[in-house]
Amino acid sequence: MTSSQKLQFPDFSSLKAPIEATATAFRQGASSPLRFLGQLSLRSPAEQPEGVLAPTREYAIESNLVSLGTEATGKLSIFQLSGSGNVNRSLAGWSFQGQVSASVFYRAIQIAVGFPDVDVDLYFAPEETFEGTLTMQLMEIPGEARLPAFRVSSGFINIHLREETRILGLLDMLKIDLAGQFFRAVLPSARERGVRRRIRLRPVRFRACEGDTEPSGATWIDQLTKAQEVWGGCCIELAGEDARQPVVGDLKFSEASINIAAAFKDFEADVIEVLFTAGKLAGGGGSTHQAGRGTDIVVISDIIAANNEFLLAHELGHVFRGEHPGVTSLERGFWKADTGTVLEDTSQSGGKNPRSNTRDNCLQACNPVLVETKEPCRFSFGG
Repeated sequence: MTSSQKLQFPDFSSLKAPIEATATAFRQGASSPLRFLGQLSLRSPAEQPEGVLAPTREYAIESNLVSLGTEATGKLSIFQLSGSGNVNRSLAGWSFQGQVSASVFYRAIQIAVGFPDVDVDLYFAPEETFEGTLTMQLMEIPGEARLPAFRVSSGFINIHLREETRILGLLDMLKIDLAGQFFRAVLPSARERGVRRRIRLRPVRFRACEGDTEPSGATWIDQLTKAQEVWGGCCIELAGEDARQPVVGDLKFSEASINIAAAFKDFEADVIEVLFTAGKLAGGGGSTHQAGRGTDIVVISDIIAANNEFLLAHELGHVFRGEHPGVTSLERGFWKADTGTVLEDTSQSGGKNPRSNTRDNCLQACNPVLVETKEPCRFSFGG
């Protein structure tokens, strides 16, 4: 006897999954697709529609570049993968099958078309759309009945490029192997007394020449410390990495964040780069490019940051997919921040970002490279 059931999964743990990428170049003589590892994170939407069959939630994958012979994608992000399907239970166990679509972005698109402005300090390059299927065989792990857990005995996400959305078309197909992955349901309230999450941040401090002993980024330590105050209350640990100090003289004093983000191409997987300029950026002095994708680039002006101690904390709010409280339309998968919090636009807060944060901001913060640790943690806020 087989039964189809509705399962509610408000949140999922982060997963590691092998991915196969098939591209046009492979059709010209390559014997097999290239395999590489990526980060697969499953997150719940801000609002859960009645009747949605789980696990149809948003997926995001972040990885190193995919090399395509003479071309490379650069750092890749697969996100907003959503759809619908059925979870079935039989004597053999649980299974899921559904139709899905996804947005796909990679650095080569950014280099080719740049970053259109979306909302003051938010910039997004266009993305390609992929469509296909998600199938899984699931083994239930005994435990508390209201918090079911599953391990995937076999499963794949198979998605293909939708031709009318082609920008560069370097990738035709993506196949994600989910075998061996673990699904754990979490009640909405459990996040507040759950585990700490961690995100790695690496400052990039530009030098004008080899002998330059005063690179940009003089405000990095102070900005990181203040950002840790704001987001630490959300059980989010900001792990500062060793700074990189490349010699790119024209970027050290640049006043155009788009040019800085577009010109620097030496990015790492699983890390958010924070690029500092000694120039005075327009607007609030900071910007976030391709926010919430795991391929995020944050640009900060030392001049402005010296007088706005929570500037980095504000931009990290965008990294966590938050938008300004006054925004009138949201990007898909983003959330609107509470009024008077760190995500307040400086034009509405006297030129400086507030320190305060809220429970709702914390609960909605997400990014493919924001990963759970095993450390217990409980929310706390300051204002």
